[in-house]
Amino acid sequence: MRRLYDEYRGDTITDIHKSFANLDKVTALIRKDRLLQSPFGEGFKAVQYEFEIRQRSLGDLQVIV
Repeated sequence: MRRLYDEYRGDTITDIHKSFANLDKVTALIRKDRLLQSPFGEGFKAVQYEFEIRQRSLGDLQVIV
């Protein structure tokens, strides 16, 4: 980002181009990039959730046996 700021002589992202003031567009671009990088939602939170669910299932099985 610093390189972009220097290249376009701006201090904030809206100084680079006025269209960046539209946060909905920026949010959509970030979301699109995240979906392209992790199309199945395999982010840290998803892995953590899956781990916790499996741990609970294993705990239930140990009680039953």
